[in-house]
Amino acid sequence: MSILDALDIRVIATTERRLENCTIAQNTLRALLAEHSAEHVVLVLRTITESEGNARALIEPVIKAVSAVAIAHPEWTGTGLRWIEAFDGLALLELYGAAKRLKKSAAAAGWSYLAGMLVLVLRDAFADQAPQKSTQMEIRQARAEREQAARERKAAARERANGDKIAFGRELIAARAAGRRIDMRIGGQPSNFLNVARTYGDRPSIWRAASWEVLVRLSSPTMSRARRAEIERQIESGQCVSASVLRAAVPGAGRSAVSNPTL
Repeated sequence: MSILDALDIRVIATTERRLENCTIAQNTLRALLAEHSAEHVVLVLRTITESEGNARALIEPVIKAVSAVAIAHPEWTGTGLRWIEAFDGLALLELYGAAKRLKKSAAAAGWSYLAGMLVLVLRDAFADQAPQKSTQMEIRQARAEREQAARERKAAARERANGDKIAFGRELIAARAAGRRIDMRIGGQPSNFLNVARTYGDRPSIWRAASWEVLVRLSSPTMSRARRAEIERQIESGQCVSASVLRAAVPGAGRSAVSNPTL
C-alpha cells in the first residue's frame, strides 16, 4: 500500500468503475512484491500509468504481461525513461483484448499472449540494446556470486537469531537470580537458552559462526570438555560444523519440548 500511495494509485472494489490510476489487482501486486522486489513493482506500475493512454490499464493480465517482459529483458528496462516512452501509444487494454481472442487457439493465459505481443512490438524500439551473450566463465562467475550472496544472507540471519536468543538467555539468568518470572516469548526449552548464554554469551567468535542447534549441543552439560574444546577450535578456524555430527555425541541435548508460557 505504501508503494501505491507513493504512485497515487487507488485500490477500488470490484463493483466500482475503474478510472485512471485505479486497480483491483492488489493480490497480483503482492505476489510480484514477494517474488521479486519493490523496485520491480514500482517499475511495472510506472510503465503502465506513466505511458500515454494506459492509466486505466492496471488490470491483472496487463500487470503480469509487463512484468514478464521487464524480467525477460533487463537490457530494455535499463534504459530508464526510454523504456516507459516505448509504451506511449501502445493501447495495452486493446492489445489485451486481441490477446484474449488468441486463447481460443491454445490453452494459455491471456497475459502470456499479451507479453508475446509486447516483445514483438518493443524489440524494434530496442534493437540497439540486444543483450551480449555471456561466456561460460561469466555464467559460472555470476552463479558463484549469487551463491555467495545467498550464503552471506543466511549467515547474517543466523547471527541475528542467535544474538536474540542469547540475549533472552541472559534475561532468564537475571530473572532466576532475582526470583522473578519471565514470559517465554521465544519458543524452546529454557535450559537451552540458559546453557548457551552461560557458555557462549561472551564468545561471539563461536555463536556468530555456528547454528543454534550446534550451540545447544555444545553447551549441554553432557558434552565432554575435550570434545567441546575440539569443536570450538574447528568453528573458530572457519570449519563448518554440522549439528548432525553432534547428535550422536549428545543425543538428548536440544530436544524440543512444549514450554511453559512463563518461567
